[in-house]
Amino acid sequence: DPLTGEMVELFHPRSDEWDRHFRWEEFTLIGVSAIGRATVVTLDMNATRRLKIREAEGMFDLFPPH
Repeated sequence: DPLTGEMVELFHPRSDEWDRHFRWEEFTLIGVSAIGRATVVTLDMNATRRLKIREAEGMFDLFPPH
């Protein structure tokens, strides 16, 4: 967890609930739990390229995901 420095597991889509760990701010993914924060940073979920892809998807009403 970049906030606390604690070692935590990453988000697991089969066993974790998305809404408990993440939220969207425009096109940026925000980790709201230790697991969420660690996942966002470790997987570089807000890299410039990813943000641009999300913005382009938004132009076609494909973002945010449903």
